[in-house]
Amino acid sequence: MLNIDVGADAVVKELERIFGRVLRENNGELRVNCPRCLENKGKRDTNFKLYINPNKGFGKTKGFWNCFRCNYRGRGLIKLGLQAEKLQSNILAESELIASTPKLNITHEIQGNKKSKSKALTPTRLPIGFRTDFSATLVGRNAYSYLRGRGLTQQQIINHKIGYVSGGRYRNTVVFPVFNMNGDLIYWVARSVLEKRYLNCPGKNSHVLFNFKNQRHIVLCEGIFDALAVGKFGVALLGKILKKDQQAILLNSNCQKLTVLLDQDAFAEANEIAKKLSGHGIEVAIAFPPSGKDAGEMEPQQLQRLLEVAWQDES
Repeated sequence: MLNIDVGADAVVKELERIFGRVLRENNGELRVNCPRCLENKGKRDTNFKLYINPNKGFGKTKGFWNCFRCNYRGRGLIKLGLQAEKLQSNILAESELIASTPKLNITHEIQGNKKSKSKALTPTRLPIGFRTDFSATLVGRNAYSYLRGRGLTQQQIINHKIGYVSGGRYRNTVVFPVFNMNGDLIYWVARSVLEKRYLNCPGKNSHVLFNFKNQRHIVLCEGIFDALAVGKFGVALLGKILKKDQQAILLNSNCQKLTVLLDQDAFAEANEIAKKLSGHGIEVAIAFPPSGKDAGEMEPQQLQRLLEVAWQDES
């Protein structure tokens, strides 16, 4: 429970214990990431939209809060603390299943002297600090909340062995391992949960196709979140360009039907991919998301309809 019978600095520390980072405004207000935005708006707040006036009111109703994103508001810091901790406990309970799954048996980057630190990671090693026990740390719980806010299911997180890193160069990132058909780790992608920034595995990715499992039907996407939104048929290029090695993998696979689903600004690249893959025993169609959205931001029904229309246009 949040203790309000303390000084201002102690109140901030109590809020930091519950919410993580707390921003202080010049007028005495405090800002934290709203715990209700994921539930109310469908996406996690990462811009500190919950404003708290810790001095307004008296006793149990001391403190007023208001989220300018999802309109979550109320009085009483004790109440706010209890509600926030309850929401976090729900995330914790849900992520316990992930924490109890078998750990990824892969070696990590070797720490050593300055000379060894300067060496690039090999594509078969995960970044230092990679872990999958999301419930064990605040960073892990925030990472898990971020993934769920981006539309990933609990089962997808488990199946793709997605993890996170708390500190170091890849701090506050979620990490997506990429495996080949034999189940060997060949690459990984780290995405910051605090800003729109990707950190890729050192080394070439010309041979990398996220979630490629020799499917007969493939929906070829740009990014990992797009592929995961599509589901079992979604395969990510990790970019807009189909590289020669990726092309060879697809042409020598069991794929019979392929939908190119790149972002709205990649019309030329999508047509180029279709040309490279057509006429080799693979039927190809092109689908384009509506303006301002990528596949990972669309509602499931809207995405399904988009893919259906793409093949109607081909017939």
